[in-house]
Amino acid sequence: MALKYANSPEAVQAALEQLPRKAEPKSEPIEKPKPIREIVKADTRFRSSKKQRVTIWLDNDVVERFRQESGWHPRINAALRKHLGI
Repeated sequence: MALKYANSPEAVQAALEQLPRKAEPKSEPIEKPKPIREIVKADTRFRSSKKQRVTIWLDNDVVERFRQESGWHPRINAALRKHLGI
């Protein structure tokens, strides 16, 4: 649809009336989102009483060496256990 230049408020209003109208949004109540702490606590897929998530900084070459094969997290754990003698 081609709109012409509007030279008066009436022409602007007429041009606006020609534009397609959007559907009115539904007025359903929006639930308040849960805090992330509740979501993470509820997700127990990766939780174990014998494991703890930690963040450590390792040299790039060490990480690359362990990542050469799949399952590198358990292998790092095994290497640490072997080094500690446990």
